[in-house]
Amino acid sequence: MKCPACEHENLPGTDHCAECHADLSDVGLPLAEDDLLAELASDKLSDLIPRTPVQLSPDTPVRETITRLADSGRNCALVVRDNVLVGILTERDILMKIALDYEALADRPISDFMTPNPESLGEQDNIAFGLNRMTAGDYRHVPIQEGGRPLGVVAVRDVLGYLVRRHPEQLGTA
Repeated sequence: MKCPACEHENLPGTDHCAECHADLSDVGLPLAEDDLLAELASDKLSDLIPRTPVQLSPDTPVRETITRLADSGRNCALVVRDNVLVGILTERDILMKIALDYEALADRPISDFMTPNPESLGEQDNIAFGLNRMTAGDYRHVPIQEGGRPLGVVAVRDVLGYLVRRHPEQLGTA
């Protein structure tokens, strides 16, 4: 996406130009062809009712983390130090990095396996922007922060639930 102010080529969905910091929030947005697309472009991530996150410290043992996730019914934990997001540990991390050697790794801290400094979005970012970031980054969970404070987590599952609730007739679920 080209910045109209300086002509710098930016990643699609970027809010501000990487070169001149011009506001790009309205640049390159496609015209919505139907109500569904219009809603995705205008509705906010807060409309998805972000899940209250499991928040753990970086030194929390893997064993305790998995127990807390199972007890809460959540599939990721935000790793927080002094109320600042420092990482995220997802079910994918557990399956790919821990599961095959669980007994040997169960007492190690989650900081050894988390994704450090995950990209996060604000609750006022639109759903289409969130989906774009999740797709571009190849992740299924995105922390939602305001003022540097973690508020929740939005997952692809939340977007799908939103779509089914709002447009059951278009998705064949009515």
